[in-house]
Amino acid sequence: MSAVSEVPHYQALIRKMGMSPEEAASPEGFSSLPILSKQDVNSNPHQFNNPGVSKRGVLEQETSGTTGTALAFPVETDSHREQWAVWWRHRFRHGLSLDTWSGLFGGHPIVPQGHRNGRFWRINRPLKQVMFSNYHMSDTNLVLYLEEIRRRGLTWLHGYPSALALLAEAALRTGFELPELRWITTGAETLRDSQAEMMRLAFGIDAVEHYGLSEGVANISQCSEGNYHVDEDFSYVEFIPHAEIAGVHRIVGTNLTNRAFPLLRYDTMDLVVVEEGGCGCGLPGRVVSKIIGREDDYVATPSGHRVGRLDHIFKGVEGIREAQIIQDSPSSLLFRIATAAGFDKVNEDLILTRTRQFLGTEMEVTLEYVDEIYRTSAGKLKFVVSKVDEV
Repeated sequence: MSAVSEVPHYQALIRKMGMSPEEAASPEGFSSLPILSKQDVNSNPHQFNNPGVSKRGVLEQETSGTTGTALAFPVETDSHREQWAVWWRHRFRHGLSLDTWSGLFGGHPIVPQGHRNGRFWRINRPLKQVMFSNYHMSDTNLVLYLEEIRRRGLTWLHGYPSALALLAEAALRTGFELPELRWITTGAETLRDSQAEMMRLAFGIDAVEHYGLSEGVANISQCSEGNYHVDEDFSYVEFIPHAEIAGVHRIVGTNLTNRAFPLLRYDTMDLVVVEEGGCGCGLPGRVVSKIIGREDDYVATPSGHRVGRLDHIFKGVEGIREAQIIQDSPSSLLFRIATAAGFDKVNEDLILTRTRQFLGTEMEVTLEYVDEIYRTSAGKLKFVVSKVDEV
């Protein structure tokens, strides 16, 4: 109720639709609200701020997702805690605990791009993490990663599937074993079947996938049977039939906990296959058999590193509707960028600086400004397209 009565975007929307806040908050009124796109939000994010929520106790969150479009927004502290509680509930179900040390393969820069020798990881003692750099994953360095994981006796690896698959590939190539490894969990990207199989062959265990978004509009957790359960107590998720692909649904979600920046009927641009008839594991929630989307290629650098998940380049950059990275040769990248109001030379320089930070200075980078970017038949924008290194 507070969203439609207090937030400027929804105030204007229901006024245009001729509804009162009470009518808009009813099941019938809510279902008649138009689906909200990320571009709708990005074009004027301040219109989604709730003036009735105090700025005290509010965090700043940032995401970019599969389109490469940055979105910064406020999150109530309690909402942030609840999201982490749901994520950890998923981990507890698989036997993990808060005391379990993990090897983390995420998107944060761990060591400078020009770092060449020594350790390509750092220790986060409060969170019990050994944080490995995703931006130094050459054949030689991957063996160092495996040796460090075994030396520390890590039982849990977590991170991007693209990075963990490279680690598994190196283990298979060298015959390296991690006998103490018990858990592999993935997030941020869709876990491809080929990646899951490579990890299974290399490490002898199945990776467990989790689907979540910083926007807090949907959360889907994989169970012991391999199916995915919607965490119905966290957000309101709608599965909208795809207009062109039979049996496939769009994930449209509404956050229930973040009053500071409410998103109603928000299109995640991700797709799922819904499983009819439930699941034998006994967990509640609607069941999904497959999550589609978030699949990017790698960028191969001249120094021999392969880097996946490069959305961080666009975090903090204003005035981008969407972006795509194309690699046509080992030494060059093409960035296709559809701009919006607010994009200027400062933002262009920030993109180039971020690119050097994550990929080094060896590659030539060309920025091409376009009206729109081609999407796949499933309606997805593939963020990284490599014509050099198919993995």
